[in-house]
Amino acid sequence: MADAETYRIAFPADNDGFVSFQCAFCCYRFKLSAEELSATDAMVLYCPSCGLQDTPDSFITDDMKEYMEAFIKSIFAEKLNVMIDGFGREFRNSKYLTFEKGRKLDVNRPDLPTEPDDLNLLSSPCCGRSMKVDATSNIAGFYCPYCGVK
Repeated sequence: MADAETYRIAFPADNDGFVSFQCAFCCYRFKLSAEELSATDAMVLYCPSCGLQDTPDSFITDDMKEYMEAFIKSIFAEKLNVMIDGFGREFRNSKYLTFEKGRKLDVNRPDLPTEPDDLNLLSSPCCGRSMKVDATSNIAGFYCPYCGVK
């Protein structure tokens, strides 16, 4: 069995160093400081809008999901092209088996999505950490993404 390969994808940050997150339940998009998030041992995050509590990887944005899917497809196509080339070489001189390869699969590595800078910077009143939310959340109140206090 071949060794597993690992790929690390860095999420893009906006000009202020904030990364987007999106609630899987209500689809609310918010941003957290990449520096503050990496400095904490946050095992759970809270949606500022609905208060849903889940692990940080559950708050991946739709844009990033689409990017990761396209990235994985491009790696898969690349690996299949290499495998098919190997079949062609291996069965080239065979008396019993003929292998004819078709055209190669397209390997289109996607570009990372750009990070829009469209949310308002706030500081959480409970723990003082930075976040970016939309203007209506500031007026209506929000849950702290780090500790869940409303």
